[in-house]
Amino acid sequence: MLPDALKAMIDDAEVVSFDVFDTLLSRRHYSPADVFSAASGPRSRLTRIAAERIARIVHRHQEDVTLAQIYAFLRMSPDAELAAEKATLFPNPEAREIYDYALAGGKRIIAASDMYLPGNLVSELLRAAGYREVERVYLSCEAGMTKAGGGLFRHVVQDMGVRAETIVHIGDHAISDCARPREQGLRSYHLPSARMRFEQRKAVHPKIVRALRRGRKPSHSLLLGLMRDGLADWNGDYWYALGFAVAGPIVNAFADWIRRRYVDGRHDGAFLFARDGFLPLEVLKIRHPEIAATYTFASRRMLLIPALETLQQSTLNALTTSLPGTTAEEHWTRLGIDNPAVEALLAKHFKPGERVWPPFGRLRLEAFFREAHPLFLPDVQREKAAVRDYLESIGFLGGSSRPLIVDVGWNASSQRFLEIAFPELAGTPGAYFGLKPAAYDNGRMRAFFFERGRPARMYAMAFQCVEIAELLFSAPHPPIRTIGDDRQPVYEALTPDEERRIALVRAIHDGALAFTRRLADLEKTHPVALTPDDVALLLAPIVLEPTPQDIEHLGRLPHALGLGTSRYETLLPATIDPSPIALLRHHLAKPRHRLYWPQGVLHTIRNEHGALRGLGARAAISVSLLAINTWDRILRMLGK
Repeated sequence: MLPDALKAMIDDAEVVSFDVFDTLLSRRHYSPADVFSAASGPRSRLTRIAAERIARIVHRHQEDVTLAQIYAFLRMSPDAELAAEKATLFPNPEAREIYDYALAGGKRIIAASDMYLPGNLVSELLRAAGYREVERVYLSCEAGMTKAGGGLFRHVVQDMGVRAETIVHIGDHAISDCARPREQGLRSYHLPSARMRFEQRKAVHPKIVRALRRGRKPSHSLLLGLMRDGLADWNGDYWYALGFAVAGPIVNAFADWIRRRYVDGRHDGAFLFARDGFLPLEVLKIRHPEIAATYTFASRRMLLIPALETLQQSTLNALTTSLPGTTAEEHWTRLGIDNPAVEALLAKHFKPGERVWPPFGRLRLEAFFREAHPLFLPDVQREKAAVRDYLESIGFLGGSSRPLIVDVGWNASSQRFLEIAFPELAGTPGAYFGLKPAAYDNGRMRAFFFERGRPARMYAMAFQCVEIAELLFSAPHPPIRTIGDDRQPVYEALTPDEERRIALVRAIHDGALAFTRRLADLEKTHPVALTPDDVALLLAPIVLEPTPQDIEHLGRLPHALGLGTSRYETLLPATIDPSPIALLRHHLAKPRHRLYWPQGVLHTIRNEHGALRGLGARAAISVSLLAINTWDRILRMLGK
């Protein structure tokens, strides 16, 4: 809605003048010079910029140069640049509303621009964008005078034959479009460009913006242009911006890769496992609706239970793995099986509230589960029957002849349990975002971002705080406990922590899907190929170099421990003691607290206590990580 002051200004005017580029017309590319890369490639971009500078030096007696004068120093035709300009330009909705208001008021409309493009082309561009009632276009390259110098506005007044004060000029530049016309007696209105508003609001991590600008790839410029246009009027919602600028591009890159796997493998059904598959499925619906994709209710607990029909080491490991110090009782109750006989047996093996510490506590747990297995086997078989019925109803079992499993991954434990429980699915192809080195492998599983820990750079980056990567793929519903008799999911209890997580995930999805819709529209004319390197570029600043805003929001993120939602912790403690000894005790001594986000801890200490304390914290965190990783490797060896 137009401001009343602007309406009054237009109502009193005889002529309404508009700047052209970044006012009436916006570019899909982030910077005007990026269009040169789109026209002839990044290397030619530098040549084109150099040619314009030379032309301005040679023709320094002129206030502006023409396109012909620029291309006189290049051994090529300007046709590619002109075609790229036509493709990248689109009407600016904010300016269009002003234009329509002035047109409805019967005002004479003109355009004035400091531009080297020929007037007939600029007029054509304006008509193509729907600005058909522009009476005259004044260009610096043709008039020999610029807006920046003020001369172009004097020329406009003389040529239009009206008093200067009856002209209102509207544009994005504070000097050329506001100060200079006022000096010549015109009235002016500042309409900040989308880029100006985007950079002022700082909705996106500054290092993401810098990296995309530094890359100079056309796809990077287009990606940054999407962020500019989608977040120019950002309202301060951190989670929406994270969804738009980070989750959106990352999940779209993954979805494009899923489509390639689907087509290349000639699959007839893609089954996206809950909860990680929720957002990729929504993206596929928008970008690739031709894929037969199904959101498949699943969870680690839901698929583990059917696999427990026969005890194997892999399923025993799942039953006994947890954060050191978890009670023996919780190892059983987190399965969600109500069985008094098993509970009585548990009381014989462990004291009430007894905590389990590896490796010997884990061996005792294994002995307990082996003895308890015949007691809870009927429960397992009932749940397995319900899961089988559900999988058959969606065509995953006995329906699709070439199914493709899609999941975020890491260990691929859900697929491992699924194939143990239902041997007919053994060898089903899988498409994962990332797979750890020791992840389950049936020989037909591939990953997008890192596969079996390679590239090591991508793997290390994600696991600096894997919970942040998981957040980008989370779903706005609680974990699924099992499948009911009606083939519908039975969710875990909705706790306050889970309600909070769902609310912020919805905001992330709103941003990610808004990005997806804009990307789908952009790709009608400008294909954008997002790669794993682009994913790394977007993820690294958040995980490794978080801003205070990232720490404030992500640090309070509730994360569920183990199966279900029985216990939550935040990624960063509510208070962090910066002392190296305190940090070591917190993460290594009993009760051990998980070190979710090392760089978040380090940057918090640096921000609050200074660089010197940060050095001590870095040493303590490095020692903690080394000790934890060494201990985990020992436990894995013992588990084997």
